[in-house]
Amino acid sequence: MKRRHDFLIHEVNGLRESIRSRISLIESDIKYALIFSGGSWAWIYSSSYSLYKFQYVVIFIPTLITLMFIYKWICQHRAITRIADYISRVEHEFALGETFGWETLSIKSNKSSNQLKDHTTKIMVAIFLSNVVGAFVYILRTCL
Repeated sequence: MKRRHDFLIHEVNGLRESIRSRISLIESDIKYALIFSGGSWAWIYSSSYSLYKFQYVVIFIPTLITLMFIYKWICQHRAITRIADYISRVEHEFALGETFGWETLSIKSNKSSNQLKDHTTKIMVAIFLSNVVGAFVYILRTCL
């Protein structure tokens, strides 16, 4: 029984560290999506004459890269949710009750993972829409 208990504690600690690293990756991806989008648009607007033949393809590259970051974020969020559900089941196995255990309490109150999801969704959608609007503004600017 002690070995099982020690194993589960060690496993839960490892899984919590996995959640922390995934959240850190999500934050880094947001930062890189912003940097890439801004840098791409600066390059596109400063090089618009040299991009003449390919400009209508190039202007959608920031949008496509942002979509890849969004897909990666969705995968990370699903992994975090699965890990949190598993930790909650382990907490339940220890018979801590519904008011003990971080994941159990978070799932019951429906706050921690949803707050992260909501904030990240808003940021990623804003980056995506900025890139789409930027592409259409660029098209309108070159057509007029």
